[in-house]
Amino acid sequence: MTTYDNPTAEALELWQEIVGVKAGSSSFTWGTAHHRGEFERLREALDLDPTEITANLLLGYYARKHFQETQVTQAELLADTAGILKLLEKPRRLLEILERPEIVERRAAFISSVTQALEMYGAADREDVQEVLADHDAMAFLRRDALRSMEKLSVHQFLDGDPEPASVRPVYYKFVYQWFNVNSMLDAVAGQAPGVSLNLIRDPNDFQSYFCFAIRNGGRVFVLSDVPKNVHPLQPMLSRRPDREMKERVAKNWYPYDLMGLAYNEENGQLYFDRSSERSLVVGQSQALPLKPISKIGPHEVIWTAMMFGLIVDRFWRKGHTEKQLSYTAEMIRVEDKMLTSAVKTGLPVKGYTKIDAKPLERDDVMNPSAEATEAFGPRTKYETAWMEERYGHLVTEESLNLIASPERHHRLALTTGEITDSRSRDDLSDRRSFGDSKVLSTVKIEKLPSTSFGSKEKIEADRLFIARYNYAIQINALARNEYEKRKDEVTKWYRAKVDANAETLKSWVVDQILWVPSTHDRYSSKMGHGYAPTGKQAIRSFAFPWMMDDVNRRIRNLGIGTKTIGGFESTRGYLCAVNDTKASYCFTFCPANAKEIAVVAGCEESELPDVLQHYNLGADHKGNHLLDRVDPVDWAIHDPWEEFDARVGIFLSKRGFDKLCKSSVKPPYWEEHGVKEATHHDWRTW
Repeated sequence: MTTYDNPTAEALELWQEIVGVKAGSSSFTWGTAHHRGEFERLREALDLDPTEITANLLLGYYARKHFQETQVTQAELLADTAGILKLLEKPRRLLEILERPEIVERRAAFISSVTQALEMYGAADREDVQEVLADHDAMAFLRRDALRSMEKLSVHQFLDGDPEPASVRPVYYKFVYQWFNVNSMLDAVAGQAPGVSLNLIRDPNDFQSYFCFAIRNGGRVFVLSDVPKNVHPLQPMLSRRPDREMKERVAKNWYPYDLMGLAYNEENGQLYFDRSSERSLVVGQSQALPLKPISKIGPHEVIWTAMMFGLIVDRFWRKGHTEKQLSYTAEMIRVEDKMLTSAVKTGLPVKGYTKIDAKPLERDDVMNPSAEATEAFGPRTKYETAWMEERYGHLVTEESLNLIASPERHHRLALTTGEITDSRSRDDLSDRRSFGDSKVLSTVKIEKLPSTSFGSKEKIEADRLFIARYNYAIQINALARNEYEKRKDEVTKWYRAKVDANAETLKSWVVDQILWVPSTHDRYSSKMGHGYAPTGKQAIRSFAFPWMMDDVNRRIRNLGIGTKTIGGFESTRGYLCAVNDTKASYCFTFCPANAKEIAVVAGCEESELPDVLQHYNLGADHKGNHLLDRVDPVDWAIHDPWEEFDARVGIFLSKRGFDKLCKSSVKPPYWEEHGVKEATHHDWRTW
């Protein structure tokens, strides 16, 4: 006979035998796959709750559900009555274990303690609350969720000091309070009676709003929250589906999310915010805004909140929990002794407070970063724009690297004067242009580090550096754009003149085949010609190729608006051959994709190119995804505007003109040195 260390171990063994699945097994059928999740949740419950109450409650729910869904026909019962009755021995034993006296006593004590906490809010007598308290299955999941929330919610400690004397009982604040600035809440918490309050912190970006428990025990101040865990401070601005992250938060906790105005669109399955009762935004506030009595929130929410208050008191009072390091808000970079001042004003027994001590960033901190700053930026994979940093980096204003402001503020930088203006308007008309307007930028949007963001000193400093790097990058991007707009006509004129002078050489390179060259990646723009990735071989692209002009879509792809052409055009005859001035049927297109190839087509040395074309590279690409990961802003916020320069050259040819050139043609020396010589299965006539 098997012996067990404790009844719960026996219950789990019985459960595996009843369902016919071993915990930890990777072998499941379609009908038993759901047991894998059950075993994982039971294991989690045992880890979260050593008293085993939660695991017993959950196992009881799973067992009763399984027993209710298991059916036996009369025929089966008549055919094997003894066997059926024997099958009931294990379920009966399992229920005996789950309902043993000590478990029933612990469960009753647990529900009694929750009821007592609810009485403090005046919610214990509510009929809907009583129904949930009597539903052991619902209480099992609420207890599991509360324990899980204590493990998963973010914990930040803003002050450290001596705790309250053991005789002082924590106050359970009876309202859900609303704040529009976490700094205001922290000031208030430092002055409130020791205890726990439930707070909603509003953000101008609704999906960045969050709930938190604010805790003060003597000189110790904590915040326990579901604040969004963004991989970098600009992720909220860039996210395409912020409702997904919000949906995950709602699924993990029982905060009263309906107080946010959160609603669900059944048609598209997305969360949104109902603004029908929206209040105006308050930047700073000296007092909490009571939003709703805790006794009036939903039954599951109020029970979960009562459980959380009890767990918080146990952790932060009885067990005296403290964090390894203090947290700060970005506001504390500007006002370093903000929390200390609040503590001194209210006489809190604070000790050992260390200011964040963040010095103003200089341009060189961002241009030539330290190892610490490089890590804060995130990985960089694209260096093709380094020349733009060298060219424009010294023009970046240092003030823009140290911008800290409230979340609702929006800023613009004047590129010529360096003046920064701000407003509360989310919509900025200065970015809107009509067709034909100049694309030269006089101002550019820059970002701030929200003064309400918080975390460890290292996190705040890393986020500050990231914002500075972004503002640095966005200015370089704008300055490069402006030079492009001012010089593109001049550079285009130079290039076309060089192509005209080199036209005879280009015509001598016309061949009846595609001239392939190696490619650095497998994504192509039309300016790069055609791409091809042979199986198991390096990707290639067409440096030059012939094609038939009978298809309008093909003409649109292979001849851009800015493409330089050799050959004429008449409204009556159309495109004319560069050899015999007859109607053109073919075109031979050169697609230079980098500075070296532009020099080849222009018939000059690379060093003779205009300085802005000497870095031309259509193959530049970066690997990271800045929407999901922390990637250096220079990788994705700087775009070389000269990539818009169309360096293609098309030679119009009739069939006879094409045949004539092909008979006497030579391969371009550049292709002979760098080209892909082996044949491919592509026939240009079938394109």
